[in-house]
This record gives sequence, C-alpha cells and structure tokens, in this order.
Amino acid sequence: PPFTAFSPRRDLVQMKVEEQGDGSVILRALGDFNLLRAEKEFDAWKLLRTQSALEREAQKNQVTFPSEWTKVVSKDDAAALGVQFVTLDKGEDKEEWKKVEALMRDETGEGIQKGLWTKKITNIERVENPNMWRSYWWKCLQLQQLRGDANEIWAKHGTKSLDPHVICRDSDGVDKNFSDAGMFGRATYVAEDTRYSDECGYCYDCSDNISRQILLCRVAAGTITNMKYSAATQLLRKAPEPFDSIRGDVASGRYGHAVMLYRDYQVYPFYLVTFAI
Repeated sequence: PPFTAFSPRRDLVQMKVEEQGDGSVILRALGDFNLLRAEKEFDAWKLLRTQSALEREAQKNQVTFPSEWTKVVSKDDAAALGVQFVTLDKGEDKEEWKKVEALMRDETGEGIQKGLWTKKITNIERVENPNMWRSYWWKCLQLQQLRGDANEIWAKHGTKSLDPHVICRDSDGVDKNFSDAGMFGRATYVAEDTRYSDECGYCYDCSDNISRQILLCRVAAGTITNMKYSAATQLLRKAPEPFDSIRGDVASGRYGHAVMLYRDYQVYPFYLVTFAI
C-alpha cells in the first residue's frame, strides 16, 4: 500500500505517497532533503508494485516458456535467479542451428534480403533466463491487450565493449539506459542486417582476438512507424503515439534499417552467437 513517513514530531509529515483513483500517484515531501529521500523510497515502492503485478499476471495467465528450452520451467523456476547458457550441438541441434544461422545471414524484421552476412559461426548459446523471460512475456501480453498483437520479430544487437554474458545474466537484460543516444534518441537499437552491428563496431571482441559475439534477440516491436533521421529524431525519448517502436535507416542505406525500442523489456536476448572475425 502507499506509505507515509513522519518526522520525530508525529504531527509533521515529511513525505507521503498518495495513490489516486485513476492510477496516478502524488508524491508530497517537506524540503529538498526529504524530496530526495522520498524519490528513492518511491522508486523502491514502485519496483515492488511492478514485481507484484508481474507475479499476479504470470500466475493468472501462466507464463509460456519457449519450447526450445532444455527443461520445463515452473512458476517457481521463474521466480529464481540465474541463467543457463546452453551450447547448441551442430549435429544434435541441427535444425535449431540452421534456423539461427539463417536469421543471422538474412535481414530480419521488415527486411527481405537474403544471404547478406557471410562470416563463419563458431558457437551458438541459447540464453535461458526465466526471470528476464517472464518480464519479456508480460510485455508481449501488454502489447497484445493494447494493440491486438505484440508483433514479435527477430533482430540483432551488439553490446560493444560489454561482455554479452553480463547482459544475459541480468534480470533487466537489454536496457536502453545503458545505450548511447543515437540518431533516434536514447533507445535500444536492434539491427535487421547483421553486417551493421559487425562492420560498424557494435559487436563484442572476444579475448582470443579472433572472435566476436552478438545477440540474436526476440523483439516485441508492437506497432512500428518508419521515420527518417532528422535533428528532431535525435531528441526522441519514446515512439510517437500510437506506435510502440520506430524503424529507420541508421547507416545511410548501406546496411538496411534498425528498429528502436523505448520501453523496458521489449527485447529478449535469445541466442548468443560467436563468429570468426
């Protein structure tokens, strides 16, 4: 429930959160110090509310985990921390390997060109993170309720100097707040063409100096609007209503388009792909 914090004088309210009937929240605080403290308290309170909502929705709708995963995941597993990196066997997992390879070589999303990226794939790891998947699944459910379709697509995401294993272990996953502001503002940028991430320096350079890594992601794109780069797009912080993501040319026509996501949990890193430089 909303909270109220009192000063040593019980008649003086230092800070107070009031939840309104329309779902909005009013935050009241006495003085700058209490305002800062109230903001931190409110962030923690908001996180708990979000987690509770996720849990209720998950229990109500029974989160569906990917059929490719190595085990049946229960709701108890979904509440547990941790992640598995399951290495695909090129022989035993032949069909899944071929699917991933095709998605890497071809344009994905709204792109239609085939066989553009030709480098040798040396390893594929399936990322099984129940906590992160639950958040992504819930975002898909939200979009389905709002738009009628989550419009899931495949796309690629490079992590530059950050080891992609770190991102995959985290419950928040691919987070726009750790991305640089680009041509379409601060967002999570995912590429339709693998060459864009690879040749423009967005892939992670492995310590062996002969390999790079990139994430192949499932993306809850929702409704997409196509936009051209301009001075105004650099300032974007969200997609214009009533859209959920933006598609635009980020490489002057050289490497197809990217899709920009502005909300949390719209991207799940499904595979971690290692390839030879």
